[in-house]
Amino acid sequence: MTDVNDCPEFFELMEALCCDSITPEQRARLTGFLSSDQKFQRAYFQYLHMHVCLRRALGGAGAAERSSAPPVQADKPRGIPMLLPPAARTSHRFVFLAAGMAAALVALVVFLRHAAPPAAVSVPIATLTNEQGCVWDSDVSIQRGARLNPGRLILSSGVAQLTFSSGAVAVLEAPAEFELISAARAFLHSGRVVVRAENKSQGFIVDTARAEVLDLGTEFGVAVDPTGETLVQVYDGMIEAGLKAAHVTSRDKKRLLAGQAMEIEEGASRALAFSDDRFIRRLPDPPADKLSEQWLIPYNKDRVDSINVVRAPGRVTIDGNLSDWDVSGVFKSHCAEPYAANYNVKGYMMSDSHFLYIGAHVRDPSPMRSVIDPGTDPNVGWKGGSVQVRLSTDRSAGWPAGGDLFMKKGQTRTPKDVSNKLAHITMWYYRPTGQPCLHVEYGMDFHGMQMNPQGYQGAYTKDADGRGYTMEYAIPWSLLNAESDPPQAGDTLAACWNVHWSDEGGRLWKGYLVDVLNPKEEGYTHARAATWGKAIFRK
Repeated sequence: MTDVNDCPEFFELMEALCCDSITPEQRARLTGFLSSDQKFQRAYFQYLHMHVCLRRALGGAGAAERSSAPPVQADKPRGIPMLLPPAARTSHRFVFLAAGMAAALVALVVFLRHAAPPAAVSVPIATLTNEQGCVWDSDVSIQRGARLNPGRLILSSGVAQLTFSSGAVAVLEAPAEFELISAARAFLHSGRVVVRAENKSQGFIVDTARAEVLDLGTEFGVAVDPTGETLVQVYDGMIEAGLKAAHVTSRDKKRLLAGQAMEIEEGASRALAFSDDRFIRRLPDPPADKLSEQWLIPYNKDRVDSINVVRAPGRVTIDGNLSDWDVSGVFKSHCAEPYAANYNVKGYMMSDSHFLYIGAHVRDPSPMRSVIDPGTDPNVGWKGGSVQVRLSTDRSAGWPAGGDLFMKKGQTRTPKDVSNKLAHITMWYYRPTGQPCLHVEYGMDFHGMQMNPQGYQGAYTKDADGRGYTMEYAIPWSLLNAESDPPQAGDTLAACWNVHWSDEGGRLWKGYLVDVLNPKEEGYTHARAATWGKAIFRK
């Protein structure tokens, strides 16, 4: 606004203030004016000064004391210089003017101190500059180009690139909770993020529950697992990591250089081997046509509600070759077009008195490329290309299975929710070491995690054309808490299959297939065991 006189509402509010008839709503409105522009503050001084002068001229000092302006004896504000020439400061007129101005200044200070605070104006501090497969847990749709205010972001799946107004770039990998605090600070509650802050004059800080990571002009990654354990790795430059704990002092800071990594748990730290593939550092530029084939996510429409678990025909050699399997129990599923030919699975399950056997042939344009380290990232092994099988081994429960991840407020978990006989099995090939990995958790609360436990066997073979793989695993019933009473021929239990694909880098999740489902139930297979289809154990 160029002229306060063009705002009659302001003077109406001032009149209400001086007449002691101002309402709470009017007071809040007046506070907004005073907080928005110095022109309104100057007008406020002038109006109150005029009001004080008139009251004194018409009604004497007593009238001034009865004025609705706050009392003059309040603390005098400091740091406001007199801008009149020294000669004027000794005159009687100046004393009178100074008294009026002092009253106005005190009135403003007291008014603002007691007025309702104005509504905070949130200023965007970052922009979503790129994304791939992002699903946000938000009531508001977050699209590429969105301006982001301070606050918490929950990324359920995909990878997002955020560019802060400070110039820092953050690549956020789901699942993650990431809180934007300022243009140079964020808090990673869970998940993984890589920050590039190349402006050495202004660092960027990533807080976690266990550490404060200050960049000193660099590129670094931070990961926080579900237990709060923090992993920090430096790709370029240098960072300073301050440890957080009750017994930790400000001197407990660690400096890491490029090529170094560290794990932080409960205020203690230990050095960790550097792995170049531990984080997603870049996202490819989006295509001009967002609907182009390479930008779509492969997915499937469920096709089957059961899988046959046949008896193993004899001794099974785990070598990545299914020629000694009984493949009569196969189920087949594929992703929606145009991906069916390159993203599909044939799944097999067998059993004997000692093992559950899981085999599959998966068509995959980037097979066996996973760089998800089982030693540091066991809970996200699925993202680099994997096969997941969820299975109930509880013969007394039958089908459908019970158990839920989420509960209503006030409810407590039931034995079904935490059953040790609900197993979540994730299998992937770790390319850096050529290791067939096995990750197992139990119950719908995902407890008792085991990573590459003793007793299992696994093997992979890449297709001759380099666009698929065959995998097979032998998993002892003891790992599925069914050693004393394994499933028998004639049992119908619960199971489902998830197949995941990644890009050629082996870390960026690209698509999925979920099948062997109960058609009568809705929900996510990781959250509701009732959604699992049938595992029919055959003779």
